[in-house]
Amino acid sequence: MAKLKLFVKISLLNLLFLCNYNFGQGLDNYDFSKAEYSVDLPKELKEISGLTIGKNGRVFAHNDEYGMVYELNPNNGQIIKEFQIGSSKIKDDFEDITFVNDLFYLLNSKGDLLVFPEADNNEFVIYKKYRTGLNSKYDTEGLCYDKSINSLLIASKESVKKSSKKYIFRFDLQNNKLNEEPFLVIDLSKIKKGKKKEEFKPSAIIKNEKSNTYFILGGKSLALIELNRKSEIINQIELNDKYHFQPEGMIILKNGDLLISDEAEKKKGSITLYKSKKDSK
Repeated sequence: MAKLKLFVKISLLNLLFLCNYNFGQGLDNYDFSKAEYSVDLPKELKEISGLTIGKNGRVFAHNDEYGMVYELNPNNGQIIKEFQIGSSKIKDDFEDITFVNDLFYLLNSKGDLLVFPEADNNEFVIYKKYRTGLNSKYDTEGLCYDKSINSLLIASKESVKKSSKKYIFRFDLQNNKLNEEPFLVIDLSKIKKGKKKEEFKPSAIIKNEKSNTYFILGGKSLALIELNRKSEIINQIELNDKYHFQPEGMIILKNGDLLISDEAEKKKGSITLYKSKKDSK
């Protein structure tokens, strides 16, 4: 009887997982062996970092040194418009960007968030700064919005204490406060090292609404993992170094395609697109 109860319990848990995960909508929805295209970016975006989707599905990016935001044509990488954060140019270590309810949120490596609306081409915009409570020891790198909890998710590249884990924190937009308890935990021992042998250090995170999972880039390791809400790694792949040097940003376009940005070392920054298998049929 005890074995039967255990079997029923496990079956119910598996059924719950199946109901909450849409197969074919996660990382397995993309063929990472061959990109649809990879294009170089203008010199202003040699140090491209984050990507986000703004109003009407438009694509925006920023570089990691100055408070400048660029609208990009995702097909050819050309700059459509640009605007400055603040009346004078801000120099900082900016890591990722997201867009929520007509506002951009720009994250720096010290855990600060700059919040501002979109400005006209070649104009500047006034911003507000929030200190999340995280600091440079965490080296915060990834940022995305999770609609289901009305919160920003902040991925830290480093752990304050020596650990085999990396953490994703939740910044609640209801009260603009950080929940000190990690929202997701990445167990590095579960991630296979690729041919570069680099440690997985989160550089970008996005919530995939269709699969109800999270995609997390691992920077120079070229690893890309998919986590469920229980912090279980359900998919992991190694990006092709033919297209990627140091992936720093990632978004899912309105049609389901996946766009990844890479900063350059000596060459140009780039964006690379992977077609959605389901949406391309």
